[in-house]
Amino acid sequence: MASTFRVVFLGTSASHPSRHRSSPAVAVQVDREVLLLDCGEGVQRQFMSSNVSFMRVSRVFITHLHGDHFLGLPGLVQTMSLYDREDVLEIYGPPGTALQLGTLLQIGHYSLTFPVVVADLKPGNVVAGEGYEVHVYEANHSVPSLMFSIVETGAGRRKPRKVFYTGDTAPTDAVVQGSRGASLLIHEATVLSDLESPVNEYGHSSARQAALAAREAGVETLILTHISSRYEDAEPLLMEAREIFPNTLVAEDLMEFVVKARHHSSGT
Repeated sequence: MASTFRVVFLGTSASHPSRHRSSPAVAVQVDREVLLLDCGEGVQRQFMSSNVSFMRVSRVFITHLHGDHFLGLPGLVQTMSLYDREDVLEIYGPPGTALQLGTLLQIGHYSLTFPVVVADLKPGNVVAGEGYEVHVYEANHSVPSLMFSIVETGAGRRKPRKVFYTGDTAPTDAVVQGSRGASLLIHEATVLSDLESPVNEYGHSSARQAALAAREAGVETLILTHISSRYEDAEPLLMEAREIFPNTLVAEDLMEFVVKARHHSSGT
């Protein structure tokens, strides 16, 4: 049973960063361990501006191999080495990750001070940790892509906390099934509904579609991320989603969300 379950949004932009939003990256702290979901450029600097340490990152889960979701890895790994890290770092992603990222991390004249293990995942896999499990789902994107559900273990009679992260995806039943009853659904919302048809073709969702998924899945809270740079002000996306699912927030860089312990309706 985890005493701490905290989400920190390090980067909340869509395909490229803007003045106010860095490339996609979300840190989930489970007690003293930190799981990193996607790793956009400059992520180590975002960590330094947050209240969570990149040296506590034990595992990195990459949703897919579009550059905005993984190009922060070389800088992060090199910075960890400069800080004399010794603990192993595990990196997971869709098929092809071990080959491509294994090669990427060998580029440059620097010496690793710690072991790095890179492995491929596929839908249905489960990665177990101390007080949590990471369940893997298939996204609906233009390249092979995964979604991740971090589920608290050892909660006893209490309802386990669950955070579901979509990465990039067009609407898919896998989001609803995977996030059913989740404490928090972190769903991409690249655009407003007036543009959802073209972005669906490229494997993305609108704020309206994210809210529909949240309502159908019966989640507690929805947080929108992966916001297109066309929206200097994300308020219209928030308002569109709240019309369908009132308990919605829009992620901002360095925003934190504490996932509170949950109890069954019976009070147990």
